[in-house]
Amino acid sequence: MHAYIHTYIHTYIHTYIHTYIHTYIHTYIHTYIHTYIHTYIQYTTVVVVVVVVVVVVAAAAAAAAAAAASAVAAAVAVAVAVLVEVVVVLVVVVVVVVCYVISEPCL
Repeated sequence: MHAYIHTYIHTYIHTYIHTYIHTYIHTYIHTYIHTYIHTYIQYTTVVVVVVVVVVVVAAAAAAAAAAAASAVAAAVAVAVAVLVEVVVVLVVVVVVVVCYVISEPCL
């Protein structure tokens, strides 16, 4: 009788707790985190794209202004613009890779 009660209670409690907690954690927290991260990444991606466009336009404008001033300044401005473009491309690549990695199930 003791073994039966122990087994019954253990099975019931274990099943209940495991099912309830696992379902709650997996469903609620996973869904919340997954949705939050995706929303955050989407907004972050939009912000990054806007910043990239602004930086590229500003770099092009600076290069054009410097080109009008002198040949040396133009060369420096072009080098800076190219460097900025490389950094921007790297940032976009990192964001895309992070988006791809995070789009996989987290929990």
